[in-house]
Amino acid sequence: MFDSVGLSAFLKVVLYVNAVLAVALASDLFGLVPSMPFFSQVSVSVIAVSALVVVVGQTPVFPWICGLPGVWRLFPNIDAEYAVELSSNWSIIEARNAGRQPDISPEGAPVLFNRVGKAKISARLAQIDMTLVMDDKYLSSETLTCSLQRHRGERKPVLFYVYDSHVATPKCTDSQRHLGAARLSIPLERCPKVLEGNYWTDRNWHKGLNTAGHIRLTRI
Repeated sequence: MFDSVGLSAFLKVVLYVNAVLAVALASDLFGLVPSMPFFSQVSVSVIAVSALVVVVGQTPVFPWICGLPGVWRLFPNIDAEYAVELSSNWSIIEARNAGRQPDISPEGAPVLFNRVGKAKISARLAQIDMTLVMDDKYLSSETLTCSLQRHRGERKPVLFYVYDSHVATPKCTDSQRHLGAARLSIPLERCPKVLEGNYWTDRNWHKGLNTAGHIRLTRI
């Protein structure tokens, strides 16, 4: 999650906090700190700040902090369960493989293959995990890596992730396992309701059947 502000910026903040705490220990304005060498005071400050980062950043306290005024602009509050809607180009691929034209909607666009499911995002300072299960139980996926970045132009947060999908009983045109990736835009809101973007896979790529489409996550 600290990727959203940049690793260098995050390390600078930690360094500044350590420096302030070390100076406070050295000055001991209220006479509450036992006498100790300066390097020991620095060690105490480092340990204290590290413990604070672990307690605040790697526990369920962190999502609550992400919802505080101002904080959500740095660390988007995305820890939640979501209803998932997928619109895949599989219907187009299937039609062409069958030697026919894809079905067309009244608006003139190809009709996509739609599916629904549930997703859960667990966001902590040092990592983000995401799991997704479709309602028809045909496919389940687990995130391999997840990173929150800022759009270079608009500075809006964007969630990138790579996932491993497993199909227990694949159809003849499918594979039992495949990798995929997605890019989800996160609105600049205190509690983002909708994350959406595009995804793509290497699903049966050697047969020209690899799929892609639109994914929409709506907070439950």
